[in-house]
Amino acid sequence: MAPRTYRINAIKVAVFYAIAGAIWIIFSDLYAKHLSEVPSPVAWYQMSKGLLFVFLSALLIYILSARQMLSLLEARKLHEESESRYRTIVENVTDALIIFSGKGTVTYANPMACEMLGKSLDEIQSLDPRAFIPTGMYDLYSKAWELAERGEAFFGEDSSPEIHPKRTVHFEYRTTPMMYDGTLHLLASFRDITESKQSAQALIRSESKFRNVLENIPLIGISLDMQGRLTFANDHFLALTGYSRKEALGKDWFETFIPKDIRNIVRSVYEKTMERQELGELSTFENEILTRSGARLKVAWSNVLTRDVHDRIVEVTCVGVDLTERVRAENALRTAKTAAEIANQAKSEFLATMSHEVRTPLNGVMGMLQLMESTSLDEEQREYIATAMDSSMNLLRILSDILDISRIEAGKFELVDEPFSMDEVIAPVVDTYSKEAAAKGLAFRCEVAPNVPPELEGDPVRLRQILFNLVGNAVKYTETGEVLLQVSALPHAANPSRLPLHFVVHDTGIGIPDQKMNEIFETFTQVDSSYSRRFGGVGLGLAIVKRLVGMMDGSLAMDSEPGRGTDAHVTLYLRSSARAEAAQPTPAASAEPLPCRPLRVLVVEDETVNRFYAVRMLEKLGHETIEAADGESALEKLAWEKFDVVLMDIQMPRLDGVSATRRIREDTSGDFDPDIPIIAMTAYAMPGDEEEFKSAGMDDYLAKPVEAEALAEALDNVAKRIAEPA
Repeated sequence: MAPRTYRINAIKVAVFYAIAGAIWIIFSDLYAKHLSEVPSPVAWYQMSKGLLFVFLSALLIYILSARQMLSLLEARKLHEESESRYRTIVENVTDALIIFSGKGTVTYANPMACEMLGKSLDEIQSLDPRAFIPTGMYDLYSKAWELAERGEAFFGEDSSPEIHPKRTVHFEYRTTPMMYDGTLHLLASFRDITESKQSAQALIRSESKFRNVLENIPLIGISLDMQGRLTFANDHFLALTGYSRKEALGKDWFETFIPKDIRNIVRSVYEKTMERQELGELSTFENEILTRSGARLKVAWSNVLTRDVHDRIVEVTCVGVDLTERVRAENALRTAKTAAEIANQAKSEFLATMSHEVRTPLNGVMGMLQLMESTSLDEEQREYIATAMDSSMNLLRILSDILDISRIEAGKFELVDEPFSMDEVIAPVVDTYSKEAAAKGLAFRCEVAPNVPPELEGDPVRLRQILFNLVGNAVKYTETGEVLLQVSALPHAANPSRLPLHFVVHDTGIGIPDQKMNEIFETFTQVDSSYSRRFGGVGLGLAIVKRLVGMMDGSLAMDSEPGRGTDAHVTLYLRSSARAEAAQPTPAASAEPLPCRPLRVLVVEDETVNRFYAVRMLEKLGHETIEAADGESALEKLAWEKFDVVLMDIQMPRLDGVSATRRIREDTSGDFDPDIPIIAMTAYAMPGDEEEFKSAGMDDYLAKPVEAEALAEALDNVAKRIAEPA
């Protein structure tokens, strides 16, 4: 009721009182006047006082009534607000609330209770509690009333499939006695914990499954709490470390299982890994762990964080892989690799030494043969000399092949990139093998297509070596028919800077069976051992060809038919050279070639035969020679005498040729001429040696056995340089 209504009601009470009082006073005074016959003025005065009193009393009644009614209104309003507030709370709590009366009826049920029971409030209130309380729980209901009568609460946890028509309900309950309208009532609260129970059961199943997986995988599986204590260890971990489960669980992980010398490092890495995982990053790490016997195992770990309902990390599960055997295998492999590298290095050093030791006497043999060839000989003697020279050259080729394949396998074989003429590459091949083919009665042809540029850039020495091996094999294994060398340029529009040259070596020889096609590219392998005896050779030619073609980014293919012959196809990518004849300066018409005067040559060579051959060859060329047996002797002679050029052997006792050259070039005392031409003569004929010698300060390089033509050309260049005006 509004305050205005209360004021109107108060006014009505006051007016009623005033009217009733006035009527009473008027009629009572008139009657008294009649009885007593009081004078009229006095009577009216008395009546006026009575009326005034009545009206004042009515006003006071109004004020008091209005205040009382407003107080009642305020109290009622507070009561309604309180009731509304508590009703809102009760109807919106997640717990189900039911009030049972002492008569066994439901007086109230909140919406959550209706939802839990699957019934409306009207349905619940119309039913006896036995209708919806599960049969197995009615004893609990009776016990709750017994405790309520003693003023005690009752609580617990249970589940029942009878509460809700569609599902089993898990719940917590609590009953509290309460008085209402002077009678005892029972307030029962129920909390539906079905979802949390299901979640807990799912978590238990998941954890059980997870534990089963960890227990049965062939990996290390452990769990640590936040204090670093071991809370779980699978059988694989226990088997590796030698601990029993009872001994291991509860132990401090770092103090028990981590070696003392790396304990702080592992703890720091572990903590940093945890920080990264908290940020959602995946991380792994490796460390050693200790077994019960004190042995160390190398393990690679991955971690999984376990969190509680508040998203706090409560446990860390670690899965590890035992790397111990792998590490041992890697160490063994590394040791084996190191041993192989040492052995390979030893082999290279052995071959280098062998090169010197074999080439040195071979140089003497070939030198003496060349000297003998320059004397007066009859035809029979010249034939003997030519045969001996051919045998020496064959021995030299075998030695070179062995050195080349060794350097390639050691990864120390380097290609050069320089301008060259295709004629310079092909001419020696044709000149050498056309004679051999003619001697066997074979036709030998060489065809170079017009589209092959005359000037190219690449490694001419290795290209010539490839052709020498392929053509040499073709001539060697062909008894009748022909050998053909073809060179052509393939279309190259896709990459104009790289010119694909196609080389084909065709023969009508013995051919290669299909099952042997891959084997012939292996070292020391031929088509058949009988052929090796019949045709000779050590089986290195094609192995070298395959490796050289691969190093030059080319391709090699063989097309062969036993008894009919073989076609070897090689494709190499070279560049056209900008070198042109016009770019070379042409001497003036009036200028005449400068004469090559005799030179004063210091021959530094420790081998007597080779020194004798060099001296005799130089004398035949018209030069003056002085001999030195090693680098120290050479320096002594250079300090006291003047020479035009030095022929320097490389491997010598006391002081080798490279060291002697460096001392000459780096001299600041004035004892030596630092600019004197120095030409290396060595049996170290392996790729890369020329660069090493030149970096030491040598001007030119001659490989033993030194041919007379090569020596004459080298000295000619020195003489021309000396004759040129400064």
